[in-house]
Amino acid sequence: MRDEVTKHINEHFNINPCHLTYGGGPAGTTALRGHIASFACCVNEVFHPSSPVKANHIAICNGAGPAVNNFCFCVGEPGDGILLSKPLYTRFFGDIEHGSKLKLVQVPTEGVDPSHRSTRSILQNIDLLSDEVYAQSWLPSKDCPEPEPFVSILNFDLKKYINPALIQVIYAMSKDLCANGIRVGCIISPFNDELLAAFKSISGFTRAGQLAEQVWLNLLEDRSSLDWYYPEMRRRLAASYDYVIERLEEQAISYSPASTGVCIWIDLGEYLERDTQEAELALDWRLAKAKEWIAMGATFGSEKHGNYRITFATPRADLELGLNRLFGILRDIRE
Repeated sequence: MRDEVTKHINEHFNINPCHLTYGGGPAGTTALRGHIASFACCVNEVFHPSSPVKANHIAICNGAGPAVNNFCFCVGEPGDGILLSKPLYTRFFGDIEHGSKLKLVQVPTEGVDPSHRSTRSILQNIDLLSDEVYAQSWLPSKDCPEPEPFVSILNFDLKKYINPALIQVIYAMSKDLCANGIRVGCIISPFNDELLAAFKSISGFTRAGQLAEQVWLNLLEDRSSLDWYYPEMRRRLAASYDYVIERLEEQAISYSPASTGVCIWIDLGEYLERDTQEAELALDWRLAKAKEWIAMGATFGSEKHGNYRITFATPRADLELGLNRLFGILRDIRE
């Protein structure tokens, strides 16, 4: 979808003198925050908040990662822990640990009952940051023809379950709008003015550029384009996903079915010489030396050796080349 996003940017973007200034300040322009919050645009149609989200509940920064970093800086002291279930996105290590000096604590989920009394008893008065950057990136597939719709944490009547001040949401244009390089995102904090004020106080270090903000604003304002874009994105994601799993099944490679996001978790454990992380790294190097790179599971905190991540949101020609090369290497190992 990058061609379509690029076309929209080029057709709707004009630089004016305001873009050469500091604009609306380090926490973002009122226009962009208002469109994120408005009923006509992103938050209220995708997130369906149970309580209204307003412009003054939002602070803009240069991406979802910096938003996580700023949040950690505001809520914790050096050495405090952030609980994160695994497998996890690798950039969280830097986002959580480098600036705030907090510690990322990886939480295993296999065999854990989240509703168990002992689990619930320790999860008291803990801040919860909900990363919802894939809100629109769900897909129907052969594995899951009718996937569960995305439900934002803001959709719940939070007062029934938790102090709402403990809940914050991260969103950005990086995933749903295929624009990682534009570098603009936000934190949404409808119930905690104190945290939002702290976030804004350090926003000068992570402010988004005026041009980046304008690009996101232009897209959010164009409802007709978005009404076409999101269904088409999901259609293409589904087609790419189904293509990859068909190829995997032909090679009898097991995988974890998915209905959200852009990646598939595959199991190459049978191709490891031993059931160790060192063997996983050795296979990773063998693939890399043959000009094939897929991310190994240890990087993401996988609970099993031999898991690898394939990104299927890729042009078909690149997918075909990568899969053909991968299967050729695995064939050589088998033989």
